[in-house]
Amino acid sequence: MEPSLSIQVILPLAAGEAIAGEFECIEPAHLFIATLKFAEFDKSRFEAMAKGSAHAVEILVKEHGAVCARLDELSIQVPAGTKAARHSLRSKLGKGRHRHDRERAIHRSEASRAMCTAAEERALAAGDLQWSAVHLLDALLESPSSKMINVLAEIGSAPPKRTVETPLLDRHGSDLTALAKEGHFAVAEDISSALATDAVCKVVAEEILAANGSSILLIQAGARTPRDVVETLAQVFTSDSPPKGAKGIRVIEISVANLPRRQTEFEQDLAGLLNEATQAGNVILWFSDFLHFVQRDSQTDTTQLLIEKLRDKSLRCIASTDSRVYLKNINPEPVWKRLFHSVWIHDTEAPLQL
Repeated sequence: MEPSLSIQVILPLAAGEAIAGEFECIEPAHLFIATLKFAEFDKSRFEAMAKGSAHAVEILVKEHGAVCARLDELSIQVPAGTKAARHSLRSKLGKGRHRHDRERAIHRSEASRAMCTAAEERALAAGDLQWSAVHLLDALLESPSSKMINVLAEIGSAPPKRTVETPLLDRHGSDLTALAKEGHFAVAEDISSALATDAVCKVVAEEILAANGSSILLIQAGARTPRDVVETLAQVFTSDSPPKGAKGIRVIEISVANLPRRQTEFEQDLAGLLNEATQAGNVILWFSDFLHFVQRDSQTDTTQLLIEKLRDKSLRCIASTDSRVYLKNINPEPVWKRLFHSVWIHDTEAPLQL
């Protein structure tokens, strides 16, 4: 099936994104960025591209309208939301290590080819003669990467349906956002204003939901506990007015007590749920007894997997401990200090950040 004019516009845009980012191939994220950029064009841009062909302009305007309508269904505003999503996704992708020869063509990766094939299949199923930008957008949103899901959440878009199954997270974790929705926690007087009045929650939410933010280490230094903080965050995230980037986020508690006792099974299940959280993209893990993980899982492949995911920011998590344990067991380890943004929980003072 032949690509439509909108695809003929999008593919060069995606190639430009991949080259600018020094990626070897055009990846699905580049196709997504290019589709969002296409949505920001106006009729005058299409007229310049079409070089006097009124029919081509008419087709491009029609296909542009279909893309904008689909984005509107997802609560993504054009151009404010699309620009924010493009910039955030570029930041999350970072730079590759492939320097391009401008005279040589850049090709689609296998994943991108699969997306284009899925877009063609959508067009065939709809009885269309060509596959266009809206078919590609739908294919990308059917199987979004974790970074795409994160970006959509950041801009307040209704996230795509969860296509990644999370059996280990469901078995071993406690979904605090689901519990908050069901009213299991004591509700604050005005949960919608919690971030304005709660300094600790404000710092944690702003940092962990930021486009290139860090994971958080909560350190208890008074009567208030990390559980108080995380449960408040779960309520805020599921309130009628969640902060930017919180919509659709699942905060899942992981405790050593809920994992297998045998070391081999412990490591297998922990590695599995870390991968599930990464693939799902809309999960923040809360390690409520972080010291037990550090002690039990020290120097294992699973520890290295956690470190790698925290280092490349493909996983977001909140770890927690108390001041005594932090100073004795965690502070002396430089790796944890580099990977976590430390927030102290004091009863009356503003949070001390290290």
